[in-house]
Amino acid sequence: LEARAEPVPGLGILVGARTEKYQGLDAEVTPRASITWDAVPDRLRLRSAWGRAYKAPNLREQFVDNPFIESNPD
Repeated sequence: LEARAEPVPGLGILVGARTEKYQGLDAEVTPRASITWDAVPDRLRLRSAWGRAYKAPNLREQFVDNPFIESNPD
């Protein structure tokens, strides 16, 4: 899901979100947002962005229960 807007000429706003669902795990929502500003039209554009990511677990993380492989939580 994504939405773009240009409230004034030279200023762009983008917001979006994605949902990821893996079998046996809770759904995760990963939002993002960015703002662009054409400081000097056709020459200089400034951009600021923020987002959250989600790493899907691999097979070992999902199914292997071996205490010798896991790190110490301290």
